Amino acid sequence: MKYSILSLLFLAALCLSSCEKKDFSKDKWDKEDEICFELLYPVSYTMPDGSTITAADEKQYWTLIKGWYEENPEVEEKPELLYPVDIKYTVGTIETIQDEAEMIAVKEDCADEDDE
Repeated sequence: MKYSILSLLFLAALCLSSCEKKDFSKDKWDKEDEICFELLYPVSYTMPDGSTITAADEKQYWTLIKGWYEENPEVEEKPELLYPVDIKYTVGTIETIQDEAEMIAVKEDCADEDDE
């Protein structure tokens, strides 16, 4: 009985935590998107309303994105990165990514490296 109650409590906590509101905090985003490269700034994003945000560095990016979502709390869509962008791999190589398809391929290559 004791283990059943503990199991039930664990299951309830798990369900509640999976229903959390969207979180655009830097720490959460980084943990979800750990990859073998970083974007080189400046970068621009198209926001769900069609506006564009351009950031000179990562700190400015998070400030602008957070501010936009605070002003538009009903929106849940993510911003879209404007291409081309330059990335720098952890080994120091720089590459220009032309579109979303290339970015997906690069992220998959990083995931494959992590699996090895």
